[in-house]
Amino acid sequence: HKRPCRRREQAAAMATLPTAEELAAAKLKKAETVDKSGPAIDSDVKVGAYKGKELMAEISQGVPLKNQKISTDDRSSPMIDSSLVLKASPRGAVNLEAMIAVKKRSDLNHVETNDKSAPFIEKDVTVGTFKGKELMAEVAKGKSLNHVETDDKSAPAVESDVKIKPNPRVALLNDVCKKQAPTGEGKIESATGLDVNGDGKVGGAAA
Repeated sequence: HKRPCRRREQAAAMATLPTAEELAAAKLKKAETVDKSGPAIDSDVKVGAYKGKELMAEISQGVPLKNQKISTDDRSSPMIDSSLVLKASPRGAVNLEAMIAVKKRSDLNHVETNDKSAPFIEKDVTVGTFKGKELMAEVAKGKSLNHVETDDKSAPAVESDVKIKPNPRVALLNDVCKKQAPTGEGKIESATGLDVNGDGKVGGAAA
């Protein structure tokens, strides 16, 4: 509700800001700065060149290792008693034999199936082709319609002796803006086209 008053306050604040010419003519004071963006390196530290090719050649040549003749005790294999004898699993052979036996069997009963997966369509139903172009051409030609008398009752039911008065809300806001505005003046235009200012003019003029 206080949007017109806020706009006046914003305009007054913008008027106090310096212009571009004033900013360009302004002189800045000299300031001493201490730049600490560089890395902290001691004065006695020397950075040499990176010799990548020489380093890779030295790595490829290799270096003789010390104590090459060292006995190791590998314990990664599972601990199995020496007296334990593992037998081969007969599962693979049994499954293979069972599959061969099932394949060779011929004593299975014959089964009659009733497939009902197809859509159910009556016998006397015939499916024709869709004639889209002919249908659209027939629609475009149109057809003469019969005249129909209608009784429109969509309008609101308002008695003939009822008088609608203007909304006093706009006048109330104008009164609030007059009290808050620095100059003591201010009006809000009516969006309804009614005489909200009381001066006999429709629409009201904003000062």
